[in-house]
Amino acid sequence: MDSRALDRQVAGCASAHQALLTHVGDLVERGGLDPSAPSLLPAWSIGHVLAHLAANAESHCHILAAASRHDVVEQYPGGMAARNAAIEARATGSARDLVREVRASIYALEAAWASADAATWAGSWRTMTQATAPVSELVMRRWREVEVHHA
Repeated sequence: MDSRALDRQVAGCASAHQALLTHVGDLVERGGLDPSAPSLLPAWSIGHVLAHLAANAESHCHILAAASRHDVVEQYPGGMAARNAAIEARATGSARDLVREVRASIYALEAAWASADAATWAGSWRTMTQATAPVSELVMRRWREVEVHHA
């Protein structure tokens, strides 16, 4: 992928990150973010969605770190079961704690993007279905996750 296209994707996703953080931060400050309230996703509360967004960003950091060592790893160590268990465990946190985790995971991911070199972006990782995908697709995948779950 050409670096200008990647830069545009990073800028777009970073903008979506900031919109999400502003929205959930405002809700927390007004006392209007109830993590136990249902989300629009079946069987997931708002806490589940926030926990997922944090775990997703952390998984991308994991992939980028591995790619910088020329390793190919699965997105979530331990697979889908470990991912689901981690989301369940985090979903019951307080609104303030969940937003703090989402914020920290976003800033860690954006720092990982900024420090990734061409060799890292040219690397590969394994999706949840064990298919191999290029690291350069991560930004667009993340952007989609943020926009869909923020909506």
